[in-house]
Formats: sequence, C-alpha cells, structure tokens
Amino acid sequence: MGFNVYQIAESKFWKDEHGDLFMEVPITGVFEDRQGDTVTREAGDSIIRQLKSGTIPLMSDHGTKDAEGKRLKSWKEIMGKWIDGRWSENNVDVLATSKLNKANPDALLLYEYGMQKMPLGFSISGNATVKEGME
Repeated sequence: MGFNVYQIAESKFWKDEHGDLFMEVPITGVFEDRQGDTVTREAGDSIIRQLKSGTIPLMSDHGTKDAEGKRLKSWKEIMGKWIDGRWSENNVDVLATSKLNKANPDALLLYEYGMQKMPLGFSISGNATVKEGME
C-alpha cells in the first residue's frame, strides 16, 4: 500500500468588519485519497457550485450512524455554512470558504485553532454519482 504526500493549500482564517468569522480551507482535490478514489475536475467543479449555493452546513464530522447505517446529524452540530469555493492556484485543491457560526462553541474553537496555525484537515461527505466500475 502506497502513501502519497503532496503540498496542500494553506488554510486561512479571518474576521470581517462586522465581527463575522470566516475560513478558507482545502477540502478535496484531484489526487488519490485514502480510499483510493480520485476526484475529477468535473466533480470538483460540481462541488464548487454546491459550495457557492450557501446551503451546505459545516459539520464537525460525518456524524454517527444508526443500526441501518443511516447517518445521524443534529442542528446543534452546525458550525457554519459553506459559502464559496474555488480551485487553488496550482489547480489541485478545491478550496472552500465557510462563514462560521459564532453561536457554536466548536466553531469558535476551530477559529482559534486556525488563527494559531494548527494543522487542520477537512473532508467532504457525499456520494459519487459516477464512479469507475459503477453501472
């Protein structure tokens, strides 16, 4: 089993003039992930369009699953919402911008970690609509 090491885009955290908190972080890219999947340019473009809709919540993790495998989530876990997306300058990473929820203590902790340049990792959750070998 191989392990790919690559340079990822740097995370950015900031506060605007109204006191709202934001972050821009890499969430995926056109490289092989730990499951052996690779996001195509087309899939990355689709992810960016979805991020720009402003309707996708930022969650602390992928949630838990019930006995049937259905993902469980709570509104209390919403740390913010994704509001923008773009390709990194090297065209490898998808960078996502989130407005953080100041009412969520975990979002405030995430902001503080980011401001201290702690190493943070993000992951997308979803289902591939087209995958090699799918019929």
